[in-house]
Amino acid sequence: MEKPRFQALITDLDWTILDSEQFVFQAIQHTLEVFHLPPTTLEEMLPLMGKPLEHCYEFFAPGVDIQSLMNEHRTHQDRFIHLVTPYPDTKETLSFLRKKNIKIAAVTSRSERNLYKTL
Repeated sequence: MEKPRFQALITDLDWTILDSEQFVFQAIQHTLEVFHLPPTTLEEMLPLMGKPLEHCYEFFAPGVDIQSLMNEHRTHQDRFIHLVTPYPDTKETLSFLRKKNIKIAAVTSRSERNLYKTL
């Protein structure tokens, strides 16, 4: 068997192997609504994606208790975990790499609260 050119793959989760755009966007919209804050648009949210959740809410809701916002956000996401889906061919590609004995690791800034449910 030919030895692979690399032995491991390290990848991010969100927007790399998982399509979580609506998962995050809907949670932000819901949280802003619950706290009676102005809604945002997908276009306003996208530049903040990949940043820690605290930074997003500091931008969308300055002066509001960040921990309360994040708790509501994550509670909403717990109920809508089905909105996270792998991009096309992701499962097949990861399976192919595993068959080639390539180690796979994922990194994320997402909380553990729903991380394992999406994996």
